[in-house]
Amino acid sequence: METIKVKADLQCPFCGHCKVVKVGSHRKAVNCASCKQAVFLSWATSIEGQLDSRGYYFRAYEPFNIRKINQEFQDVFVEDYPYWLR
Repeated sequence: METIKVKADLQCPFCGHCKVVKVGSHRKAVNCASCKQAVFLSWATSIEGQLDSRGYYFRAYEPFNIRKINQEFQDVFVEDYPYWLR
């Protein structure tokens, strides 16, 4: 099976590293070359597979598995009310 490489605009939300990378068109995430964190690959336009005006297939601006990351912090923001107010 031949993998088609496409252009992705990587702007790492963890460390700020910016780079144009080539990735397989089947990928869902890319690891930042600087901090090694996984960054989600979303379509460059609202239409799957369509290139944007700069020729990008993907853009990578947000952490991969953001829902899982948010879930881990959910309990941190729960206020601890006194027992008589529960």
